[in-house]
Amino acid sequence: VELDESGTLLAVWRRFGDPPEPPTGPWAYFGFVELFRYSGGAWVHAATIPAVDADCATMGLSGDGNTLVRSCGDSVEVRRAPGWQRVAVLPNTVYSTLYSPEPRDVAVSHDGTGFAVRSVISLAGGGGSDSQAWVNVYRLGTGGWAREASLAPGEWCDGQSTPEDPNEGFGMSIAMSRDGRFVAVRAAGNVVPGHGVVYPPTTWSPGL
Repeated sequence: VELDESGTLLAVWRRFGDPPEPPTGPWAYFGFVELFRYSGGAWVHAATIPAVDADCATMGLSGDGNTLVRSCGDSVEVRRAPGWQRVAVLPNTVYSTLYSPEPRDVAVSHDGTGFAVRSVISLAGGGGSDSQAWVNVYRLGTGGWAREASLAPGEWCDGQSTPEDPNEGFGMSIAMSRDGRFVAVRAAGNVVPGHGVVYPPTTWSPGL
């Protein structure tokens, strides 16, 4: 679920939906979003955003409640209130690996002009170390939406996997600051010793 900063708009991800027409792909039922608005002392259903012909497994809602971002298969879509029409579709490949089912997350800035989303690609048609994971950052400018950066893990290793191995959990949780200037990325497989934040690049040594 996602809640805007005012606490009056609630977005709920629904795994399966009931489209009025037969699905056009194997994942067409996945990723419905139900929107509810708090008004007059009660929660009122405001809108249903249907799934597309892809697995829309996660979403992010801006703090002002006007922008919804969904990761859907090989793309990420941006929708805007009040009609929640799709205003942009941007490339963002997600390849599901054995230990990272639906391995993605989305974080949106307060005003909805920036967001960060996880991306995983398969390098050789396989999983594990044959894939790479990173976090793409998109920004809305005068020319429209554009990818601002692709964030990758630092130079760490557990002795068995590469830093980009999606099974190591890089980017499975993402947070963005209110102004969109800072992004925090989960890196669960980082085994560098010590306390607090370790800024990459760091060096792994056998025996640590």
